[in-house]
Amino acid sequence: MLNKVVSGLVLSLTLLLSCFPARKLTAPEQIDAQEVLETLRSNEKNLHSLALLLEFKFKGKGKKLSTEAEVFYKEPETYTVYFKSSSHLNILKSVFRNDSVLFYLPETNEYYLDSYENFSQTKGWEWGIEPKDFLNLLVGKNGMAENDLKFIKREKNKLVFVSENDLYEKRFWVDHGKNRLVRCEWRNKKNGDSLMRIEYKRHKDYNGQSLPGFLEIKIPRHKETLKIWFKKRRINLPIPEERFGVRIPSDADRVWLKEKD
Repeated sequence: MLNKVVSGLVLSLTLLLSCFPARKLTAPEQIDAQEVLETLRSNEKNLHSLALLLEFKFKGKGKKLSTEAEVFYKEPETYTVYFKSSSHLNILKSVFRNDSVLFYLPETNEYYLDSYENFSQTKGWEWGIEPKDFLNLLVGKNGMAENDLKFIKREKNKLVFVSENDLYEKRFWVDHGKNRLVRCEWRNKKNGDSLMRIEYKRHKDYNGQSLPGFLEIKIPRHKETLKIWFKKRRINLPIPEERFGVRIPSDADRVWLKEKD
């Protein structure tokens, strides 16, 4: 008797469910990773000049620093950075121009001038990545335009790309729905150590490009974090030539930086 009752209930439930329309199965969204990549590549390649006003907050072992900086960029590979005090006076002026580096400290009337190669080997720079690579990050040249960049996988709504050279392996996470870079990690090519992790947040539209208003850069090796707010941004507009030079007084003292151990 029990078997008949159960069989009847199962049959009734089957008939009832058959009266409901079948649920439509949605096919997975088809994403053209190459098309997304070409859009981001185009954004980088079309960046010819840039003026920025940034706010920095740095935190490391027993170190804290908060400052503002003006950054100017133009092709080919010319960068000027003016670090400012809380009273908005320039406390450090620096120029990276092709193969040379110049720093000037107005307060002590001292300057440093040397080749880019020599500077990158001093204790003035110990981040584990090339100084110009860091400057490129600030101006928006993140590496998405590199020819060897390739798509490797999809993680939910993110596309993951990778590129490699003799020094680094770089991974990029791109929000394909909004064509924006949201995360990046640089690893040492030789030993696989994480050199730098970058989060791109608070994106805004600039002439059709989705650009971050905030970066958080972590350097695991030194347990350091650098937070950067983009307060002003001017893209591909004329920049006065004097912004790419620093006047050194004739009585300024030239100094040298110690080499790395």
